[in-house]
Amino acid sequence: MKKLPFLLLLGIMVSFTCSYGQLGVKAGASTSAAGSYGNSEEGESIELKLGYQVGVFYIHELTDKIGLMAELNFESKGTVSKKDYNISLPVQDPNSGMVLGIGNYAVNQEIRSSLNYLNLPILV
Repeated sequence: MKKLPFLLLLGIMVSFTCSYGQLGVKAGASTSAAGSYGNSEEGESIELKLGYQVGVFYIHELTDKIGLMAELNFESKGTVSKKDYNISLPVQDPNSGMVLGIGNYAVNQEIRSSLNYLNLPILV
């Protein structure tokens, strides 16, 4: 049900494109990654994340040699950061609070981030 307004808008844009030839729809997929420059920690890895772009454009000829093209694009980008490390912590008896020893624990972290952009480029 949530996809119905999007599909309706897409259908209207496609019909304008077919009838006038100056309006258009564009869509695409992309991969992106954002890494830290020089300050990443040991065991950290950055992976690509799949993103997408959808938009509409309008082309208008001003003269025979000069035209104007305006676009409205929505773009989603992001990154995946993974880190594996070991940590040593004291193990305590819950009743007495006495330290029983040191425990070694393996920690696996994964952080996914997404950035959304709305772009309005105007090209001459």
